[in-house]
Amino acid sequence: MQYLQEPGQADVDDSPLYMFDGNFATRAGSSSMEDDYRVPGYFREDLFSLVGEERRPPYRWLVFGPARTGASLHVDPLGTSAWNTVLYGTKRWVLFPPHIKKERLKPRGYGESAKWFAEVLPRLAEDPELAAARVDCIQGPGDTLFVPGGWWHAALNLETTCAVTQNYACQANLARVWRHTRLARPKMAAKWLAALRAARAELGDLVDRVEYAAKRGRLCADEGDCTDHSIYSSPSSSSSSDSDASSSSSSESSSSESEAASSGSEGGGMQQIELPAGLQLPGMGPLSVPRRQ
Repeated sequence: MQYLQEPGQADVDDSPLYMFDGNFATRAGSSSMEDDYRVPGYFREDLFSLVGEERRPPYRWLVFGPARTGASLHVDPLGTSAWNTVLYGTKRWVLFPPHIKKERLKPRGYGESAKWFAEVLPRLAEDPELAAARVDCIQGPGDTLFVPGGWWHAALNLETTCAVTQNYACQANLARVWRHTRLARPKMAAKWLAALRAARAELGDLVDRVEYAAKRGRLCADEGDCTDHSIYSSPSSSSSSDSDASSSSSSESSSSESEAASSGSEGGGMQQIELPAGLQLPGMGPLSVPRRQ
């Protein structure tokens, strides 16, 4: 707090300190924060919890910093989706869909959020494709923002801001998360799959179909996006009809829309905006991203 309050520190620092606390609810003496922590209803399915608190990847943080701090453009780890709620302060967010290559969005030497927003973002606005694909919004106190897995995003604190954020895996993004986790953390992935099978056999079956589709070249190898909607349907006979695939595609679309809904009723001041139809992802329905009114 002294760093934030005293003149000549955070207000003039070339690179102000941005703090991430991943133990805010588990540290000794912090039980009251754990009691107050509530995951918004839209995001309560947490499949990584099945592998245990000690083994699961880091997943939730209290983030705190002055104006000009933030997160430079990145994609969240292991293909997870995320939600972010501002407790006080104001953030600006910019998001781009996964099909846009990193080289177009983040030149070398722009690791800091403020510099990327000031120098790179204005240049991106001159590209018609990137301008049309971009989602740009302001998040205030009580607002909850959803970040779909695989989406490029950057955030900039416009004033001293405190927020809480959590990454998660759920049935709607399991195909993507599984593919990333199996490659990046194979030992944990094996234990996770065993836990998925024990707790929810249908999710173990889904992982089997994701692996089968990957072997047949029907998944994007580097992202884990499903291009074969039939993997979401229940196992059936060796031949499946077009109507079965269409039905499973519709079901997954509905599931994705549920995952993509922001907590407008809980956030306050957020409305849903539909992304252009051309930005729909393989195996997913239209995504809604909150924008402050």
